[in-house]
Amino acid sequence: MRKFVFITGAGRCGTQLIHRLLDGNSNLNIIPGEVTNFFIESLSRNGFSNNVYYINSKEILASVFHEFKSVKFINQKSKFKKIIRLLKSKFVRKNYISLNEYIGTVVNVLFPNKKQTVINIQNENIIGLLQTFPNSKIIHMLRNPLTQINSRYLFRYKTPINYDGTEFSSSFYRNYNSFKNAYLMKNDKRVLIIKMENLKKNTKIEIKRTCKFLSINFN
Repeated sequence: MRKFVFITGAGRCGTQLIHRLLDGNSNLNIIPGEVTNFFIESLSRNGFSNNVYYINSKEILASVFHEFKSVKFINQKSKFKKIIRLLKSKFVRKNYISLNEYIGTVVNVLFPNKKQTVINIQNENIIGLLQTFPNSKIIHMLRNPLTQINSRYLFRYKTPINYDGTEFSSSFYRNYNSFKNAYLMKNDKRVLIIKMENLKKNTKIEIKRTCKFLSINFN
């Protein structure tokens, strides 16, 4: 079965940093960019279940396809068409398929080599992800809440269309949820928790620790 590595966190906490540091490692497949809406989109569109219905199947993958369009990827269009065709054939046989099977079908076409596939979804729901993808691994990023909230505010404020005045309350809630999930799952062998401050200060040490967690060679 395909193994996934999800990078999670509350946003502005180093998810993109660890994602880019792992990118280029020959032992991993990397989904480009931040597929920030993938998991929550599937849950909300499918009645907060781990199943995917055909009527919502294309919309769920919109963020994945969007990120691939920004990079050079061999046979991109033909692979996208094959994914849609395979998924459609699965839905002919049954009304819904699990999200695990759904994204597994997608990744098997994109990366036939069967290596672990890294997806940066920037979401703090570790517990929900592990329930949906029990064979996956989670790299969960934490950051000092004060600097995280300030960074998130500045990031949103520079683009007025993204700023609606609720950034502080939203960041506080996401941080609380992120730290709570990290605390509850700290002893789970499928979860690696990294503090962004440590990653910046001791980059090589933290990347070696990450590679050991993923059972791959450091490079």
